[in-house]
Amino acid sequence: MSPTTKKNLTWIGVLLGVYLIYVGYNVFSMRAELSEYFQVKKILRESEDIYRNDWIGGKTPQETLNMFISALEANDVALATSYFMPDDAGSREKWRKVLQGAYDRGSFSSAIDDFKKATPAKERIIGNRFYGFATRNENGDVILDISLQFNGNVWKIDNL
Repeated sequence: MSPTTKKNLTWIGVLLGVYLIYVGYNVFSMRAELSEYFQVKKILRESEDIYRNDWIGGKTPQETLNMFISALEANDVALATSYFMPDDAGSREKWRKVLQGAYDRGSFSSAIDDFKKATPAKERIIGNRFYGFATRNENGDVILDISLQFNGNVWKIDNL
């Protein structure tokens, strides 16, 4: 074998070695990314299941608001809480605590009056997925802001 051929084979070997190291490094780092990707995908699938199986609410934002007000009038905190969009873990505990606190303080009746006075907030209506209501005082200032979101089945209260 000539010296030139040996030299060329050495370079080919070095380049092949560098290439294999490069591929190995990328496969290793890609493995971590793929693991993270599948973990995120699992969380999203679980969240979708939560929304897909949630049928408590109205077919329109107004219907959900009316159902929510009826639950408040019946002093049914559990039912009223079910009209809220769950958090990422599928819980509505935050809203249950808020409503239970209002009930315990005896402020349900004034809250019900404010909810009954809510009118559509046109600036908060976005397509067919987001809707807003607002209650204003005599000066026109917003005193209650209600956001609703369509979960694919029914309208849910997203935020107050």
